[in-house]
Amino acid sequence: MPAAALAASPTDDQCLEVVWRTLFSADGSPAQCPVCGDRRHFSRVRRRRASACSTCGHHVYPAAGTFLANSSLPLRTWSRAAGFVTGCGDEPGVQDLAVQLGVSYRTALRLRRRIQQAREEGGRDARLVASLAALCPAGNARMTLRLPRRAAAGPLPRHATRSVPPPARR
Repeated sequence: MPAAALAASPTDDQCLEVVWRTLFSADGSPAQCPVCGDRRHFSRVRRRRASACSTCGHHVYPAAGTFLANSSLPLRTWSRAAGFVTGCGDEPGVQDLAVQLGVSYRTALRLRRRIQQAREEGGRDARLVASLAALCPAGNARMTLRLPRRAAAGPLPRHATRSVPPPARR
């Protein structure tokens, strides 16, 4: 991924905050703990995609039960993919998505299918796709990849040209 695109991308912490606010606490105020049953403050757990209840310590994984579940991809990749898929009026090409995100074709295909399925089903996953797409640096516009320019093609080196045809093979 180009350095400029990486610098403009949201971080995983920002993406996790968007997931938390979309699914649990829209205004960032305390959310309801599934164990305590009360509205409690949650703090971020380091090195995990989780938040811990301030009273009982129960860990809540906001991505669990969503289209993001069981994925080892960074959340910023999901955010960029959501922005690309929702930003294209027509169905985006898988190869374009793979190039934009710097992932393999199979991974890009899986990303696109999961995002499109979440949008079609509606509900909280559709809200989550919209929130992650809004976080994308390109907004809902189609992302463009800037490739470095090649050097101007000059004459071939002397050793690359052949004045004598190669010998016939038997």
